[in-house]
Amino acid sequence: MSELIRPFRGLDRLGDYLESHVLRFVNGAFDRPRATLTSDAVRGCDARISLQLETAGLEMELKRAGLLAKDVEIIAYRISATRRLTEYPARIKAGDGGKTIEIDAGRQKDSTGDLLYREGSGFTLGIAFVLANSRPPEPLRPFLKGTWLADAKLEVHSREESMDGITPLKLTPERLAELQEQGSKVGPGTITFIQFTGKVLETEVQQCMDLYVHEDLGNAMDSYELNPGSIDESRLRFQVARMSVDVITAIACKVYLELLDEDGLIKPADAAVEEALKANAGLASFLAKPVRKSGGQGARTDVEISTELIKLAGTAPDELRSYVEDCYGLGKHLNSTLGR
Repeated sequence: MSELIRPFRGLDRLGDYLESHVLRFVNGAFDRPRATLTSDAVRGCDARISLQLETAGLEMELKRAGLLAKDVEIIAYRISATRRLTEYPARIKAGDGGKTIEIDAGRQKDSTGDLLYREGSGFTLGIAFVLANSRPPEPLRPFLKGTWLADAKLEVHSREESMDGITPLKLTPERLAELQEQGSKVGPGTITFIQFTGKVLETEVQQCMDLYVHEDLGNAMDSYELNPGSIDESRLRFQVARMSVDVITAIACKVYLELLDEDGLIKPADAAVEEALKANAGLASFLAKPVRKSGGQGARTDVEISTELIKLAGTAPDELRSYVEDCYGLGKHLNSTLGR
């Protein structure tokens, strides 16, 4: 979430400070930090995203970095994905904010913010520490007024950019280290990793899982959005289709595990699977979507199609993946990447 803007000595801790002290609120409700949003979640005249910086211990942290609070400015910024529009909703001296600094980064009437929300490719919101006053030059130390010292940002993507509302997160070295500390078996060679943060049957699919992708792949997806001609489209489409297969199979397997008895021994009856899916129509629609796109489903309902996928997850997971690959036309995408 945070990154060093310049290779200056002694500023790493400022990035760590922002990482742990910037909180995010959507329409007044606390939202999980270090995640992306889809722009559909924040559209509407009353939509508000608030980035709140808790400033407890900030002056001490600045002193450790060789800075005084009066020499540092906190700014909020908003940048469209195409970078054609930039807005700075707030600028505050580090010593003037009290115990917390709350910056409303949501839509504002009669401002460029309204245009940013209409941007089809989404936008980025952030809070940064900036040098407020010039200082005597020193080697490897910031000295020019306006130099960015540390930065914490939140990416807001359009619904179309994400896969059915699930926006991939880049597996940066920092995220890899964090996931490894949590005990996840990921490494530099991991292409995709799916982490469930709750029970699929109890919430919306998009709210109970994180999809991580290799940093290079995430960068390629960003480059394609900004400049479609910069990336081989056929190869990118293959990777996106493959990730979609990963998501559907992982969700089907997770639902099957949630429906097992407490000892994990008794398989759920078909009726139990159908009942669970009827109670979560959004989940049934999510799982059935790729199957419907492949055609030939006739009058089958989303619940019937999803039940079949979940049963395969329990009885033949290898067959489940092969089936979903066919539904997404993975072979066709592969042939395109091979020039056939």
